[in-house]
Amino acid sequence: MHQGVALAELPTVLAEQPSVLAEQLQKLASPAADSVSTTAAGGVTSPAATTAADDTTTTTTTTTTTTEATTTTEAPATTTPATTTTTTTSKTTTTSKPTPKPLDPNQGHWSVSDDENAHICILAKMAVQMRIPYQTAQNKTRTAYINVPANASATGSCDGSEYVAVMWPDQGDAANRFMVTFAANGSLYSIDSITARLAVTDEDFPDHAADQTSLSLRVNFSQPISLQQNASYRCNSRQTYQLLETNNQAVSAELLLMEAQLQAFRHDNTTKFATPLICDADHKASSDIVPIAVGVALALLVVIILIAYIIGRRRARQRGYQSV
Repeated sequence: MHQGVALAELPTVLAEQPSVLAEQLQKLASPAADSVSTTAAGGVTSPAATTAADDTTTTTTTTTTTTEATTTTEAPATTTPATTTTTTTSKTTTTSKPTPKPLDPNQGHWSVSDDENAHICILAKMAVQMRIPYQTAQNKTRTAYINVPANASATGSCDGSEYVAVMWPDQGDAANRFMVTFAANGSLYSIDSITARLAVTDEDFPDHAADQTSLSLRVNFSQPISLQQNASYRCNSRQTYQLLETNNQAVSAELLLMEAQLQAFRHDNTTKFATPLICDADHKASSDIVPIAVGVALALLVVIILIAYIIGRRRARQRGYQSV
C-alpha cells in the first residue's frame, strides 16, 4: 500500500506514522539482501552479514573497582627515658678538731723577796702566751697555745744574777716553768734571758707524738734589754719574740709578751715600779695617737665654726624681716 511513497515524502511520513517508516526501511533493505546472498555464493563476504554485525549492539560494561586506600596510622613512638638511680655512699672521714686558739692571756703580778735583807728585789707584771708547733701521732703539725696563768706561783733569787720563775700548775720537776733572768753590769742591768720549760701533756698538746715528753725553749734576743739601776722596763704593746730550743734548734715557736713591766735589783719593800724605760713599740703607738688626736680636734673645731656661722646668718635674716 505504501510502496509508492516517494523518498521525498519520507520525512512527512516519518513524522506522521513511525510504523510506516519501519516498513519502508525493511522493503528498501530487501533487494540489497538478495544481491548480498548472490555474492556470498561466489565467495564474497556478505554485506548482510556485515549489516547484521553492524545491527548487533555490543554493550561493554565497565566495572569500576574502587579500591579504598587503607591508611595505616603508626602510633607515635613514645620514648620513656630510662631513670638511672645513682647511689652515693658517703665516706665518713674522722677529722680531729683543730686546737682552738685561746683568748689573750691575763696579766699576772709576781715578786721575789730577799728574806735575809727583808726587801723585794724583783717586781714583775706581764701577760705571757707561747705558740708552739708540735708533731701529732699521725705525723701532722699542729700548734699549741700555752698561756701563763695569772694566778701561777713564783719563786726566784736575789743573789748574783737575779731571776723570777713562774710555775704552774704546781711546783716541782713536772711543773711548767717560765723564767726571766736579769744580769747586773755596774750601774746598768739587763734582761739577760727568758726561758721556758713545758711538759708535753694531753691537755696542752692534744694527740701529741709519744716520744715528746717536754720542751725547753729560750727567747732569741737580738740584743739584751739594758736599763739603768733604779729604773724599770715597761712595754704595753704586743711584743713577739722567736723561741728556740735550748740546743739552738729552730722550732718556729713564738713568745707573745704584752702589758709587761719588769724591775730587778731593787732595795726597798714597796711594790711600786721605778721610772720606766718605755719600749719602742709604745713610743710608736703614742706617736701615732698624737697626730690622730690633733686631726680629730681640728675637725671638731671646723664643725663648731660652721654651726656658729649658720646660726649667725639665721639670726641676721630674722632681724632683717623684723625691721621691714
